Amino acid sequence: MATSLGVDIPVLWSYVRQVREATAAILGHYPAGICDATSMVASELVANAIKYGESIPQAPSAQFNLKISDGAIKIEVRNGTMSQAHVDIVRTRISEISAAKDKDELYLARLQDAMCGQSRHGQLGLYRVWCEGKFSLEYEYSNHVLTIIATRELS
Repeated sequence: MATSLGVDIPVLWSYVRQVREATAAILGHYPAGICDATSMVASELVANAIKYGESIPQAPSAQFNLKISDGAIKIEVRNGTMSQAHVDIVRTRISEISAAKDKDELYLARLQDAMCGQSRHGQLGLYRVWCEGKFSLEYEYSNHVLTIIATRELS
């Protein structure tokens, strides 16, 4: 007797490309470095929300918001998560990033860890946001909703 299972899976990764392209279009009149960095940050944070997020009543889907005002670009990505372990990883990464005196040195150390297999997951996205994108990072966690806030001054 044969047993089989078939499941239709929506292609959610296409949203990462859509957000990246929409972000680039909105920032088209800014210098290429700002546009490229912001598009990368948007796609990294949305990819993380898709990869680690959960549909919960308070956040049935991930949300992306981009705001350009007061001389700054601000990206907020929200997603549900019931995993305290995931929130702890985010808190640890952002604390480590915020406390770093030399961002290039920290980023290179994380890249070396990843290349040598010393990391269970790549987990380089937040480091890329901070080091390559030049965005500061914050997070909020309330009622099982995680919000990552990335901000870059335009001056």
